[in-house]
Amino acid sequence: MFKRIIYVFVLVIAILFTAFILPSENAFADETLLHDELIEETNCIETSEEVGNDETVETSEIPTDSLLETEDVPETENISESEAEAEVPEFSSDNIDIEQNEVESILEDSINSEDLSIDQPTPMIGYTKSSVNVRSMPNGDPIGTISLGQQVSGNLENDWLKISFNNSVGYIHSSLIQENPVQVNRYIMGGTNIRNRPNGSVIEYLDLPLHVNATIEGSWLKFMRNGQMCYVHQVRTQTDAPTITGYASTQINLRTSPNGTLVGRTLRGERVEGTLEGNWVRYNRNGLICYLYAPLLKIDRPQICVYIDVGHGGTDSGAYYYGVKESNLNLNIGNIVKAKLVDLGYKVLMPRNSDITIELLDRAIDANENQPDIFVSIHHNAHPNAPAARGMKLFIINIIRHTHLR
Repeated sequence: MFKRIIYVFVLVIAILFTAFILPSENAFADETLLHDELIEETNCIETSEEVGNDETVETSEIPTDSLLETEDVPETENISESEAEAEVPEFSSDNIDIEQNEVESILEDSINSEDLSIDQPTPMIGYTKSSVNVRSMPNGDPIGTISLGQQVSGNLENDWLKISFNNSVGYIHSSLIQENPVQVNRYIMGGTNIRNRPNGSVIEYLDLPLHVNATIEGSWLKFMRNGQMCYVHQVRTQTDAPTITGYASTQINLRTSPNGTLVGRTLRGERVEGTLEGNWVRYNRNGLICYLYAPLLKIDRPQICVYIDVGHGGTDSGAYYYGVKESNLNLNIGNIVKAKLVDLGYKVLMPRNSDITIELLDRAIDANENQPDIFVSIHHNAHPNAPAARGMKLFIINIIRHTHLR
């Protein structure tokens, strides 16, 4: 009886040891097998107890080898406790939360990657390179036009810009649009107001046409003039070169081409009529084509200043013949010329208005300080054959050095 109890105890220990050390499917299978064997052996013991003592002894004597074989665990199935713990994951609420977060992250990344794969509209802002057609759809019928240099914005769909146009949807081909504002060369008409901003204050009134390089801003042109930003409405501009008529505000250089070789100079107040080429006037002067800088012209003829130098005077009578002094004749002629020029609108300077002495150097200094347009010195000559000798001598300083421009 004691041996049976020992046998049962050993079997229970073996089962428990196998359950904790080998929690694999094979281990559970072995445990089930041992449990079945235990039940079978117990039944055998109970059956043998009902039989006689001799049978009981024979039945209860279980070979030692058989017990050892039952207790021995195959070496190939021996697993350490650390390895067993590594193979069997422990589940907890924290592990479940972590795995759930990982799943949500994977799903979110998957959704984002799908979003990226979908074509998104590309916003675009630009300026029309010319007057362009707006169409009802790509390659569709025109529904309107947008003028040169106007800003447009919308979404790029393939090669077409989808915009809002007249409370509807329109399309413009992207090749007709540029990134930066449009620069243009234009001629501003004479008689135009220049403003400090669109519809702003007038800062200048242009009498004569002017060439500008400007930027289109809606219906206005923006440009720099005399260091200041200026605006002019496009309706007051043109692309074709206009004719221009004006008067030289000073002596203006004449050249063979814009910024070309100098061939002479105009007189102050000289009338100039020609065609604008940029900011240069192409001018036919005495059969020679020359160019002068247009901003130096004025719409009104400036008042011409004539300096009349009446020769001699005072202690210097000049020529003297039969009681007549040259100095007096010069003064008489000077007064006549002065009156005629004033009637014609000229400004006249005549320092000697009486019989006084003025030195030659003082005359020259005074003339240079006043910067007249024309300097005239009046003299009379004596001749031994008078009154038979007649005539006039005229000396002109050659301020126009080129004879073909005289």
